Amino acid sequence: MTQLFRALALATVAGLVGGCGSSTDDADKLTGRVTIGGQPAKDVTVVAIGPDRTEASALTGPNGEYALTKPPRGALRFRVTALVPPPPAGVQAPPPPPGTVTVPAKYAKPDNELVFTFDGGHQTYDLELKR
Repeated sequence: MTQLFRALALATVAGLVGGCGSSTDDADKLTGRVTIGGQPAKDVTVVAIGPDRTEASALTGPNGEYALTKPPRGALRFRVTALVPPPPAGVQAPPPPPGTVTVPAKYAKPDNELVFTFDGGHQTYDLELKR
């Protein structure tokens, strides 16, 4: 009886460790690089908005690279914003800390020129923002 219990326990643990389903390596992924005026845009938020208005978002790394796992499929529109938003109109803010990226305001809304059709799998789309 003890051997049967051990065998069942071992089988259960093996099943839990092994998992049941695909790994995230097999998931749909959209990667790319965000640049502003040709320079990498570190610490900006990239939001991909699908035709059904579902969203996927990611934060860029030191070289402006982003990775969206399981983004919506179809024609995507993009919103790109800085972690530190600009001050309201008419308010003078102190200068930003060194290395802070300023994203042009037109990219904060999805009605800009950034459009990409994502068909699934692993695809790349670089976001080149203009000042």
